[in-house]
Amino acid sequence: MKTRLFAISVLLLIVLRASAGSFTYKGIRFQINGNRYGINTVSVVFFETGKKYKGDIVIPETAKCIDKQNEVITYKVVSIDKKAFAECDELKSVVIPSSVTAIQENAFLNCSNLIKVEMPEKLEYIGNAAFAGCTRLKEVDIPTGIKELGDYTFSDCTSLASVTIPGNVTFVHTNAFRDCFNLNSVVFEQGAEYIGDFAFAGCRKLENVEMPKSMVVVRHNAFYGCRNIKNLTVPVDTIVTNCFASCGEIPNVYVEKRTIRKKKTK
Repeated sequence: MKTRLFAISVLLLIVLRASAGSFTYKGIRFQINGNRYGINTVSVVFFETGKKYKGDIVIPETAKCIDKQNEVITYKVVSIDKKAFAECDELKSVVIPSSVTAIQENAFLNCSNLIKVEMPEKLEYIGNAAFAGCTRLKEVDIPTGIKELGDYTFSDCTSLASVTIPGNVTFVHTNAFRDCFNLNSVVFEQGAEYIGDFAFAGCRKLENVEMPKSMVVVRHNAFYGCRNIKNLTVPVDTIVTNCFASCGEIPNVYVEKRTIRKKKTK
C-alpha cells in the first residue's frame, strides 16, 4: 500500500494539471498545440513566471498532464517555441529528441553559457536567430533534414571554430554566421546553392572557404571584412556580387569547372 501511495505521489510531482493550455512536466514548460492526425502534440515554451532553464536539459519525446476528467494525457513533443530558452544564461547543454521537427525564431537567443546542443537528424526547420548570441557554443552539427538556415541563425556565436554546411542545406540566408569571430573554416558540401548578404561578414579569423560545384549565387558582402581568407575554392560560373569586400588580397583562389553530365548515345 505504501509503495502504491509513493508511486502516486511521484506521478503527481511530474505530471501537473494543464492550465490555460500549458503545463509543466519534468521541469519543462509545454504548450498544448492540439490534436493533429489523431496525435496530441505540444511545444516547449518559456515560463510565464520568469523562471529560467539552467544546467543540462534533456527534452523528453513525450510529456504528460492531467485533464479536467483527471485522466493522464500523453503528448508528443514536436517543436521548441519562440524564445523558449532565450536569455537563459545558466543553460549549459540541451538534448533535443527525435520527435522535434522545428526550432522556432530566437529559441536559444543569447544563451551565453550554452556549450552543446544535440539536434535530431529529422529536424526540418531552424528559425531566424535561433542560436544567435550563444557565445560559448563551440560546434554545431546541422541535421540532414534542414533545407535552409534563416537570418542570423548562428550570428555572434563567437566560439565556433569551424562549420560544415551539409548538401541538404541549399540556402544560407542573410547574416546567418555574422560576427562569428573565431570561425576559421567553412566547407559547403555538394548541394549548397545560395549564400545570402553578409552571411559570414565579420568572421575575421576565417581562413578557408570551400564552395561546391553546385553553388549558384553568393550575394553582396557575404564575406565582408573576412581579412584572413587564405584559401578560396569557388565554381567558375557562380554568380558572385561584391561578396569579398574589405577582404584584402586572397592568396590562393581555386576556380573549378562544373561537371556537365553528357547524355548517353544509343
